[in-house]
Amino acid sequence: MHFGIFPWNKINKSFFLNFFLCILSSFLFCFSHPSFVFKDGLWFLAFFSVFPVFLLVNRVSVKTVCLWGVFYSLVSYSLYGFWLVNYSIAAFISLMLLYCIWEVFLFLALKYVLIFFKSPNSFFMLPFVFVSWEYLRSLGWLGFSYGDLGYSQWNNFFMLPFASIGGVWILTFFCAFFSSFLSFVFYSLKLKSKNNAVLVSVFVLGVFSCIFSLGKVLSSPLDCNEEECKSLTVCAVQNNTDSSKYEVEFYRRDVSSLLSLSEKALEDSDIDIIVWPETSVVPPVEWNLKHGTDSDRLNLINEVLNFAGKIDSCLVLGNQSKEDDADYNAALVFNSDSLGNKKENPLIYRKIHLVPFTEYFAWKNIFPHIYKILLNGDSRLWEKGSEFSVFRVNDVGFSTPICFEDTFGSLCRTYVNNGADFLINLSNDSWAKSNTAQNQHLSMAVFRAVENECPLVRSTASGVTCVIGANGKILKQCESFSESYVVEKIKINGNKKTFYTRFGNWFAFFCVFVCVIIFIYGVFFRLLENKSKNGVECSYGKRKW
Repeated sequence: MHFGIFPWNKINKSFFLNFFLCILSSFLFCFSHPSFVFKDGLWFLAFFSVFPVFLLVNRVSVKTVCLWGVFYSLVSYSLYGFWLVNYSIAAFISLMLLYCIWEVFLFLALKYVLIFFKSPNSFFMLPFVFVSWEYLRSLGWLGFSYGDLGYSQWNNFFMLPFASIGGVWILTFFCAFFSSFLSFVFYSLKLKSKNNAVLVSVFVLGVFSCIFSLGKVLSSPLDCNEEECKSLTVCAVQNNTDSSKYEVEFYRRDVSSLLSLSEKALEDSDIDIIVWPETSVVPPVEWNLKHGTDSDRLNLINEVLNFAGKIDSCLVLGNQSKEDDADYNAALVFNSDSLGNKKENPLIYRKIHLVPFTEYFAWKNIFPHIYKILLNGDSRLWEKGSEFSVFRVNDVGFSTPICFEDTFGSLCRTYVNNGADFLINLSNDSWAKSNTAQNQHLSMAVFRAVENECPLVRSTASGVTCVIGANGKILKQCESFSESYVVEKIKINGNKKTFYTRFGNWFAFFCVFVCVIIFIYGVFFRLLENKSKNGVECSYGKRKW
């Protein structure tokens, strides 16, 4: 008796082996990243994490490979992103469905490469497919970078420096390539090609030894003369807010905490820039000053403005910006040049890349009912900003990516190319109530510093508030879920740009190009093979798998 495509009466050890490979790969993937078991993740597991997937895809049929992709996705990303349930079960389910769709495309692409080229050598083509898949799923308004394999290497300081050349994608390639190498060795030994396995092993291990050695050389950031280098002292404040509270009394508590922590920091140090987290001040400052009638909100805003006016430091804070009928998630910059009589007119950056479904829904005209559900639910929908703003203090440029904008390399690279010498990220991950979620976000932020070899300052509502050096090392950080702050002097060198800053995602583009060639050649080869079976000679001969 058959149910669908599975002959349930013939389940055997082959099915359970496939099941084991899928589970094994899911756990290796999860634990290579910051997780509920390993706080910082075990980066070396990433080099083995795709190996079981490659074996699985080769073992199963085209009919079942999609189902295995769905199963792998559900297990992997449930382990990885379990914290999303704390925000919304609906959001968790939606993201899981999206990951399932993405994973089906990956498993199909991997399978067809192995079908096109019936040889263990074809495993070395799979890393190009894997990188292309991760890159393509990060594009567009639905783009999401959480779970990219390369981010597991955020504290692997032997290989992390390569991000300044090819971005996070080159680290993903290294990890996937090692798994493809293991797959090649496994099937070469299975086909009794011991000599090939030994020769390739010596070559690949030698290459990886050189990569590790070169990474050590590249680990020092760009040097600059003392006269060329500038320095700024920054203070990133963490007020440990509860983002589920929406009353003025809670807004007042947050501002009171931020003011107290900032004043304490100013007593101990001369500070150039003070940074408060995303939406640290909830009532829209500009709008309330012009149109507001609520005395409690106005008093709260005036407290902030009075503080900004009396200090010599530049104050950066997260706030809502209102313009006509449009609402923006924004960062307000009270610069030293705009204090005094101009303190009510801060410089503004409006968030460009919004979180899909929870901050932005691009298909509101196509699916108005879904848009209405989102508006009436827990989502706070914003309009998209359009300007890659760069602010200046003490003749040093900086930009303020908000929340998960620091998970996109191309976005942060644009700020740097526009004149930013360092980056300030304002985040609020407190809704997740999870150290794992915060550490995963941190692991991605580290890459933005390394890719552009510029410092990155993070001020978050509950963690991880820190200062990241240009080489990706965390200079100082606050304990998560605590009221605290960090003060650190950062060195600025804006005269040089990395290869990645100049050329962006060139390595990802290269992998996509290689994939196109692979699939064109594969289809062409299969057509020749079919003609050969029909009596037409095929010059490529027969290949045994």
